[in-house]
Amino acid sequence: IYLHPVAIAGWVGILVTFLNLIPAAQLDGGHIARAFLGEKLHSILTFGLSLAMIGLSVLWAGWLIWGFIILLMGRIGNPGALDEVTPISPKRVALALIVLAIFVLSATPVPISVIR
Repeated sequence: IYLHPVAIAGWVGILVTFLNLIPAAQLDGGHIARAFLGEKLHSILTFGLSLAMIGLSVLWAGWLIWGFIILLMGRIGNPGALDEVTPISPKRVALALIVLAIFVLSATPVPISVIR
């Protein structure tokens, strides 16, 4: 299937959004996960996701690279929020669920493949 250049640009945008919303380390998804889960669960999630991505490398070799990147980024730690005492408002919970839906809908196990 040959795609129009605008469609390719849209696909690249979706792929970059997905990668940025991975709930690990210093990525945007990681900051959201850290706010909801706390520091300890966030570090466990980051380690687990990096191992899962390394395991997914049987489907697409790029996951191996992303798994190691997230593993290294997870060692740096996350600075956390300035206010970790105030409970998260219902609006922010709804927004986090919308972001989670975007993450799930934009996921693809094999983002790039060459068919000959």
